[in-house]
Amino acid sequence: MADPEAVLDALASGDTLAAVADQFRLSKAEIRRIIKSEVDRVFDGSEMRVEWMLTARRLRRMELAFDRKAVEQLDCAAAIVAIKASERRATLTGANAPPASIVTLMHANASEEQPTTTAKMLEVVRRLRNEAPPEPDQASAGES
Repeated sequence: MADPEAVLDALASGDTLAAVADQFRLSKAEIRRIIKSEVDRVFDGSEMRVEWMLTARRLRRMELAFDRKAVEQLDCAAAIVAIKASERRATLTGANAPPASIVTLMHANASEEQPTTTAKMLEVVRRLRNEAPPEPDQASAGES
């Protein structure tokens, strides 16, 4: 049997499934089994965490090396690489969630407690027309 790593490397380099099957004298079904096995392994939760941990360690090593160079040699390019490595590591670990997510979470409770501008306008119109406020069930149904 062909080395699965060599098969996957050939596919990763852009060779077609048919070309890889011919190159390693395997059927397309055998190539697909190798791919499925690798997909199952790589996207297993524990395997992904290992990969992220190793990537985070490489990024930290790079960040520290370029930070040292930036400070010692006043090298702006090294500073940029150090900062970028830090940003990538923060993204990988979830330390810098996108601001939109933060805003949504921060305002989720506030929007539930505060009436919408439409509800406020309807209340003003009702007061001007001397209408009684709607029952709670009617208010939520009429404003949707």
